[in-house]
Amino acid sequence: MPGRYFIRYEAAPRYLDVSGDNPNAGTPLQIWQRVGGPNQEWEIIKSPEDGYYYIRSNIRPGVDRYLDVRWGDTAPGTPVHIWDFNGGDAQKWRILDDNGTLVLQSRLGTYLQVESDLNADGVQVVTGPDTAGRTAWRLEPVKVIPGTYYIKTGLASRYLDVYELGSAAGTPLQIWDKVGGPNQKWEIIPVPGEDSFFIKSEMGRYLDVEWGSTAPGTPVHIWDFNGGNAQKWGIETQPDGTVALKSKLGTYLDVVSARTGNGTRVATAQGAAEPSRRWSLEPIVSPEQLHGWADLHTHPMSHLGFGKKLMHGVPDVGSLIPAGTRGCNPTDMRATTIEEALGHCNSTHGGWGTDNGCGDYIRAAILSHGLDTRFVHKTGNVHGDHEHEGYPNLPFWPHQTSVIHQQMWWSWIERAYQGGLRVMVSLAVNNELLGTIINGDPPRDDRASADLQIDEMRAFVGRHSDFMEIAFSAADLRRIVSDGKLAVILGVEVDNLGNFNTSNPSLDDVRAELRRLHNKGVRYVFPIHVVDNKLGGAAVYEDMFNYANKFSTGAPYTIASASDPTITLRMSSADWWMKPILDGVSLIPYPPAFHLFECPFPVIGCWDQFRRINDLLQPDPRTAVYDSIPGGHVNARGLTPLGELAVAEMMRMGMLIDLDHMSERSMVRTIEIAEAISPGGYPLMMGHTGIRTAEEPGSERSVSAAVAARVGRLGGMMGVGSADISPAEFIKSYNRAFEAMGGRVAGIGTDANGLEPLPRATPNLDPGEFYSGFGKSRTGNREWDYTAEGTAHYGLMWDFLRDVERQPGGGAAVVGNLYRSAEAFAQTWERAEQRAASALP
Repeated sequence: MPGRYFIRYEAAPRYLDVSGDNPNAGTPLQIWQRVGGPNQEWEIIKSPEDGYYYIRSNIRPGVDRYLDVRWGDTAPGTPVHIWDFNGGDAQKWRILDDNGTLVLQSRLGTYLQVESDLNADGVQVVTGPDTAGRTAWRLEPVKVIPGTYYIKTGLASRYLDVYELGSAAGTPLQIWDKVGGPNQKWEIIPVPGEDSFFIKSEMGRYLDVEWGSTAPGTPVHIWDFNGGNAQKWGIETQPDGTVALKSKLGTYLDVVSARTGNGTRVATAQGAAEPSRRWSLEPIVSPEQLHGWADLHTHPMSHLGFGKKLMHGVPDVGSLIPAGTRGCNPTDMRATTIEEALGHCNSTHGGWGTDNGCGDYIRAAILSHGLDTRFVHKTGNVHGDHEHEGYPNLPFWPHQTSVIHQQMWWSWIERAYQGGLRVMVSLAVNNELLGTIINGDPPRDDRASADLQIDEMRAFVGRHSDFMEIAFSAADLRRIVSDGKLAVILGVEVDNLGNFNTSNPSLDDVRAELRRLHNKGVRYVFPIHVVDNKLGGAAVYEDMFNYANKFSTGAPYTIASASDPTITLRMSSADWWMKPILDGVSLIPYPPAFHLFECPFPVIGCWDQFRRINDLLQPDPRTAVYDSIPGGHVNARGLTPLGELAVAEMMRMGMLIDLDHMSERSMVRTIEIAEAISPGGYPLMMGHTGIRTAEEPGSERSVSAAVAARVGRLGGMMGVGSADISPAEFIKSYNRAFEAMGGRVAGIGTDANGLEPLPRATPNLDPGEFYSGFGKSRTGNREWDYTAEGTAHYGLMWDFLRDVERQPGGGAAVVGNLYRSAEAFAQTWERAEQRAASALP
């Protein structure tokens, strides 16, 4: 139901209207005949408070005015006007079904109504009690939004109805009084690649012109899906706000002989002018819709990836602490206290010394100079060390500028949950090259590392079952969120799915691996990550990953010119990103390096481990050709034949498939496979990305508006990437995604614990004002001030969304849509499960 609407006063053909088309705060509201201008367009936005909405005027671009009860007065007859957003009770509205019409009740307890029974242009809009007739409104979509509707004839208060609740193919249609049953509910589904829709009855079949006949007077019934023109309908908005439903055959949906009685049959006719061919789409107000935001991309167990020596700190007492990361512990151990879980990071990140026998200068240099480059608490020595002190003071980390310290401690996840988080995709992640060059411990291979993380995530969620639970199906997700908990979805984001890069797998091998992962609870899959694998090519966007590609496959990326002008990134032919760092580290005195090599004195450069790493990071002469490839660069590899079969198998299993990190060629082919699945295609995910444009070009790691539109038409979902983003930048990115996806709600993709920074705060916030009535996050002796530090840990995502909501220019609308993303995720998953049976074998 959230979306853009004209709000019609039911007692007369008049609409909620901003007087005089005046955008100023305080302008009163009236009813007026429909003119279709922006002063009659309203955007309904889910509020963070369950059951309430903000209603924003669309009167001017960039003008942020909301439906508001003047002075927050509860007295009957109080004028209603537009006002700057403040999020108070005077701007919160419940939208309730009242025997076929809607009533709008403010949080103050009064109702939106007209001032008198005159029903003429210019009558003022005020608040009052629920007075019959004067509080009845309807919503008419400005733009058709995929969803479920009642379809009302323009002739009378009758609705499109499947005869006698029939579900058999060929059951005729009629008009009937509104009863609200499944035979009167219709799902509008975009046709992939076309400006038309399938219209599916909740009885299970589709609106269809009998025999595909173009002759006027042909009966319309429900029929099994076939995707033909007899089942494709254009939705044409008429000047009076109604719509005409035009079959792809050229005829219109019509009430036979313009009769208005119950039981009148429905057929086709020529032209849209007659009232019998006018219909209203009434969005179904569902009290069962989920409320809360969805994060499509997190890594709570990443401390167990990358050789278990990259991310420091574990997410709770009971989590596995890797060997050599807590006072040089000789073996993996379970955290028994928060001091052990979040203690100092010297063992993990520091250099070798007599006080730190498990330290590693090479690892410290690679982490500090290659990955954690922006951390503000560095000490400035040659290996780039940083301050290590941990709990209870936590003076240095977690921090918004550091990506190698734990940011998902369990109570920080709980704080995000308290701020509305209701769906969280938890992904196992790994990179074998990083695990090798930082001298990590087993398991370093993707399959075993992912297995360990999945097992530990299941145990972690079990320890916090008071507020979270793993969802293994869309029905699970609905139950969990409806019960007031956080639904966690398990997924894998690894380079070498099934370790297949070292073998020659068959489809049966891939199918067995997918079944194995499914049996472990995995429902969300990245077929491709940052390196090419047996399924297809990866997106090229960072030179560092070319070393990983060579390490995993034996060769650097194969590059081609981009056909899309918004792809401007060029890969380097000789970017040895670690050379100056390793040159410096090689001279650090290191007594254990006294080996067989000739050295004037023991230094790291004499250590055989250093020499092996140095060899791994040498530039490859095969990349010299990159300089001769014109334009922006993309990976020349798309999906392999095995990859195409694997993607189809994932669809047949009803898995959620994420396109992020695919090369553009792999991505487009995956979309083509999804579009071929009937009816309406298979939904796909893009969990942590953004839209590139001519003004803000990028690499194939982001997506074009055209690709996003195709995913939107499939019923897919995007998580807007929020790495190191400001609230103003996030609003811009979110709105761009919302528009490109055809008005589909997006979630967020934080990439928390995934080597990406969490969002920044708006500069120069007043902490006293920001935290008035809003508590700060505290752990041990540490209290975080988001206004000064930004999103230092995952719990401060609540603060970030508060910052976004308070931004002028649509911040509240973005947060309102974000709080609909738990429902959007559930619907996308349900669609995947429904389409699974139609996927290719």
